Amino acid sequence: MSLDRNGDGRPDVTWTYHDRKIARIERDRNFDGKVDLVQVYSQGVLAREFHDDNFDGKPESIKTFRFDGTLAMIERDPQERGYVAVAEYFDRSGKLVRRETRGR
Repeated sequence: MSLDRNGDGRPDVTWTYHDRKIARIERDRNFDGKVDLVQVYSQGVLAREFHDDNFDGKPESIKTFRFDGTLAMIERDPQERGYVAVAEYFDRSGKLVRRETRGR
């Protein structure tokens, strides 16, 4: 199923279902015809989000959620080098408990 919110003839939001449960949502938030936010669901519950916040076609961050819906981790590639440069871990209350910086 898809929706064209701005009437340009291209879908801005696309929903994919598996066994009658939401499995994936793809969004074009800036209406340029390219997907810049992907939300992946497991058994109908949000599991991961892939964010392309500068709209260049490459994700800068990936959010991973626990089955109860709380944020567990954010992986970031702020310089878009093709690898996770920063990993942030959160407790169930949403508090950042650890940050790792990774290099190549």
